[in-house]
Amino acid sequence: MMRDAAYAAGLVAPEGSQEYAGGRDRLHIISEPEAGAVHCVLWKDLGLKPNQSFMVCDAGGGTIDTAIYQIFREWNVTQIAERCASSGASCGSHFLDINFRAYLEQWHQTRNIPLSSENLARYMHAFTYTQKLGRHLYFECFDVSDYYNTDLSDDEFFNGQLVVPVSDLQERVFDPSSGPIQNSCHIFQVLGVLEAQLKRVGSVNALLLETFHERLHGRILNPMDPDIATSLGTAQSGLAESLIQRPIGAPTIIASKSYIIGIGPNIAIGRRGNWKLRTAAGMMNGFNGVSEAQYLVGEPVLQEFTKTSSNPSDSVFVARVYTSDSAEMRADTSGGDLEHIVDWEIDLSDIPLFKRNVQNSPRKRFDTEAHVVWLSDGERGGRLRLPGIPGN
Repeated sequence: MMRDAAYAAGLVAPEGSQEYAGGRDRLHIISEPEAGAVHCVLWKDLGLKPNQSFMVCDAGGGTIDTAIYQIFREWNVTQIAERCASSGASCGSHFLDINFRAYLEQWHQTRNIPLSSENLARYMHAFTYTQKLGRHLYFECFDVSDYYNTDLSDDEFFNGQLVVPVSDLQERVFDPSSGPIQNSCHIFQVLGVLEAQLKRVGSVNALLLETFHERLHGRILNPMDPDIATSLGTAQSGLAESLIQRPIGAPTIIASKSYIIGIGPNIAIGRRGNWKLRTAAGMMNGFNGVSEAQYLVGEPVLQEFTKTSSNPSDSVFVARVYTSDSAEMRADTSGGDLEHIVDWEIDLSDIPLFKRNVQNSPRKRFDTEAHVVWLSDGERGGRLRLPGIPGN
């Protein structure tokens, strides 16, 4: 979608055109956590130095996306290396809206009152901007005719306004989202992330930020305007070479004694664009790699990837497992000293997501995003797990 928008805007020549030569090399797509990491490194108030690690937490309307980065220098070039990343905890403001809408629908259904689209839109808008304080919240009704001649009390509907107890919102709307936030904070403590400098950029999520401050105290430092921090990081990443005479990238860290999954040619690693044909790129599992003990008890080695298919029969790819015996942590730039362990073929043709993509794009190229997971619990092979598709 982003590439199509860039082509439509004339920023990059589309594929197949006479001006296409080198076009993809001029289009670089950076993720929000990576943009936040670039902004942190160039943010003078932080004073980050080589060999320091920091965490970027992008907590906006959807999920909580976190990534640990380390700053290092090689040949007088400063780089940002990703040590590990995770995405989950669906507890952003968007999910609060979903919970509130479900609450409204059930509230009207139990009272046999129709919920018109106009009233629903007014309630949702008011929920976004109203101060959620006091014992009751009052939401102005757009059309009050549906509420006439009902047995509603003043504690349910008063003076043309829907009355909602805050206790109901706490139980039905906020608690389902606050639980994952509490768990995320607990996980960060268990994994020892408190020993790193915690930096937070991205869209404002008041509930998450308040919980983090309560649990982690003064270890989180916010930009003056976190809403545009990722935009600044994106611009700084593109201009880094001309501004500070040093390229800033975000390669993946290969930890010492780690196991790595590589995806075969023509498959992009970590959504970084199909023009990057890396066969030995990997992602460590955990903050210090996958130890032998974890490996023996079945700890999964996981790699996110995007399979680009040119036609419905283009469904097979090769996954390769490597190990690194190096005692030093280093950036994944050229593959390095990696020992090949095993290969296996994975066929996406029976996966529901792939079938839907074939139906939606029968004559066009399409992408299938997934995770490759290698389980070392006595089986010499792997399985494919697609997000949102149970049973795979």
